[in-house]
Amino acid sequence: MLFYAARAAESRSTAGRIADRALNYLREHLSEPITNEDVARALNFHSYYLNRIVRQQTGQSLHQHLLSSRLNYAQRLLPIVEKEQPDVIISTYH
Repeated sequence: MLFYAARAAESRSTAGRIADRALNYLREHLSEPITNEDVARALNFHSYYLNRIVRQQTGQSLHQHLLSSRLNYAQRLLPIVEKEQPDVIISTYH
């Protein structure tokens, strides 16, 4: 019985590392037009398998993570763009 518990724990930790790698890849390539297939190809997994692992580990699909990461990135950029926008507008009128 202990053997099966150890195997299950090992499997979960492996899945966790795979999910972490996928999410790190997403964060590193946010500004690029990427798909689930691109992430899976970069990590040498089938896209359905990778998506299943990420969903099991995080509760969200790979695509949901991509969308939320891009929204968070856009929210962080918004104050910068709003601050610089008047300067850009003024410079275009001169």
